[in-house]
Amino acid sequence: MNNIPTARRGRTHYQRGPNDNRGLSGICSVIFLLLLFLLPPILFYGSEGRRHARYVTLREAISSDIVELNRDLDGDALRALERSGGSNLEALIPGEALVHGTAGAIDAVTTDGAMGVSIPGSLALRRNTQYCQWQELQSQHCQTCT
Repeated sequence: MNNIPTARRGRTHYQRGPNDNRGLSGICSVIFLLLLFLLPPILFYGSEGRRHARYVTLREAISSDIVELNRDLDGDALRALERSGGSNLEALIPGEALVHGTAGAIDAVTTDGAMGVSIPGSLALRRNTQYCQWQELQSQHCQTCT
């Protein structure tokens, strides 16, 4: 007996040939071609979006006020700022300004009590952030149904 599966329609017999197992390779080639043609424009669009965002950020930075700590603020103003702990920073520096400063020698020690580490001649930057969270509620009342 013949073990090859056949199909019959009327007097015509259909048998599987040696090239009938190409179904999966055809699907793979279609997927490959789709990726080949669709992926480069998507990647190009993403990189152009990042480039544009960087351009906008740099343009805003260039057009904003730049405060140089060593030139625009004298030593007395910087010492007063240091004594106050930065609380009157808004009075010395405008809100939307970029701040730039250099220092020749730093006379400070940064310590981490939890790890027991202290590093002389280093700075520690601190940031206080606030998070606001809210919940929105929505309801509908039908006067004719009650």
